[in-house]
Amino acid sequence: MERLDYFFRRLLLMVPTFLGITFVCFALTQAVPGGPVEQALARMRGMGAAEAGRSPHAGAAVSAEQRRALEEHFGFDKPLLQRYGTWLVRDKMGLAARSYKYPNKSAGRLIRERFSVSLVFGLSGFILTYLICIPLGIAKALRHGSD
Repeated sequence: MERLDYFFRRLLLMVPTFLGITFVCFALTQAVPGGPVEQALARMRGMGAAEAGRSPHAGAAVSAEQRRALEEHFGFDKPLLQRYGTWLVRDKMGLAARSYKYPNKSAGRLIRERFSVSLVFGLSGFILTYLICIPLGIAKALRHGSD
């Protein structure tokens, strides 16, 4: 009976642990500089337009109203807990959310499109590491103590 109690306690602790970890990760991603609002403001000011030539609006000041409109567009005008709830439930932990850079694609779709390349590099790195490291470890163990 003691094991069953332990199992159920651990099972119940999964929920607050999951919510705590996802909330901390979400809050950190919301707090870092360079988010979608800052990127849109930089484009409006003409920064980053070097590859396409100089923007006609280069150096233009962005009003507080324009900034508030951008924050509202990206949902940053809402409280953090409300944004977290939306991100967790409606956006399925961000996977169903629309990409800021590619508005016609979801974050999950972008991940799926690039997953095969990541898998190839990850598996090949894993296999090469073990093809090199295990023989080197065996060779070192066989020569242990001899100089």
